[in-house]
Amino acid sequence: MEQMNPLVLFLLAALSFVPATAQGPALEYGAPGVRTYASQRPDSTVLLPQESVSSKPRQNALPSYAPPPIPDDVWAEWRSRAEKEGLWKELWKSHGLSNKIRVAGKSVQGRDIYLFEAGNPNAPTLFVDSQMHGNEDHAHEVLLLCAYWLLNGAATGDATAQRIMEKNRIIFMPIVDTDLSDKRAIGTFGRVNANGVNINRNFAHNFRLQGSGSDAYSGPSAASEPETQTVRSVFKTYKPRVYINLHTGAFMASARGDADLSNQIIQNGPWFSSHFKAGYRAAFGGGGFAVSDAVEESPGCSAWLIEFFRQKTTDPEYHAWRHDATNLDIIQSRYYPMFKEFLISALKAIETQ
Repeated sequence: MEQMNPLVLFLLAALSFVPATAQGPALEYGAPGVRTYASQRPDSTVLLPQESVSSKPRQNALPSYAPPPIPDDVWAEWRSRAEKEGLWKELWKSHGLSNKIRVAGKSVQGRDIYLFEAGNPNAPTLFVDSQMHGNEDHAHEVLLLCAYWLLNGAATGDATAQRIMEKNRIIFMPIVDTDLSDKRAIGTFGRVNANGVNINRNFAHNFRLQGSGSDAYSGPSAASEPETQTVRSVFKTYKPRVYINLHTGAFMASARGDADLSNQIIQNGPWFSSHFKAGYRAAFGGGGFAVSDAVEESPGCSAWLIEFFRQKTTDPEYHAWRHDATNLDIIQSRYYPMFKEFLISALKAIETQ
């Protein structure tokens, strides 16, 4: 037997004392995210990393809700229109729903009015819009929080979110008045569109000429505004079973249309008795309101007008239209969980009809 080179003996001895932790755990063939080769496996197929063979988004790559910074001008909006649209698009794209982002129409000044769809396209539809009045972006922030919960929850094992997505089609129109929803860009925003028309007085059903020269101006004729026409086209195309028109500036909920469905929504959860009962108004809304057209264009629809943030006139330090730390906390801790519960109640009611 030939004598082994001393250097070789030293190297063999060193290798035999490498601790198991330094060697790393044993890898299974085809383990997620691991590239294995034919020489390591019993067959000759080379696996690529998991993300390259799956169209599903990775859970750790899903975007999460980030509260907006408090603006320097507390009378300006929480986020610019471009930022809001970017967040919605990012969320939908991260869930492989790029083809469910649509331009539903154009504003007076030619800006896109986006529609975001999720859930089961063959199931009954719930339609929610916000910022029909451009300066009412507290409601938009509530809706954005709910969208993050719904899509991310369904992707990460939230049983309620998963059931909603399986049993319903949900469509969101986050910004109806895209022209006057961006004070940072244009220096002003308010309750009217670029023609000076209050969109929620311009719908066709029970339209009446009113409010000339004010922020309640109905417009010259029924459905004269492109934003109104865009929302009406959604009613006609999707025939929602539930429509929710979100606003800021009061604290109330009102239902029109299918009374049985509306009552079922109320009974499905404690949200109504604990939050909105004192502010509930049956069939609220004058001429030209969106909820009236929803009922006319989609028979059997339960159409809701919901408002957040009633002005507390007894507290001089509080103002419903301010964008400050107090109101941001109210959005996240009070109105978001409240509206989330409402959505769950409404979607359960649709499912059982």
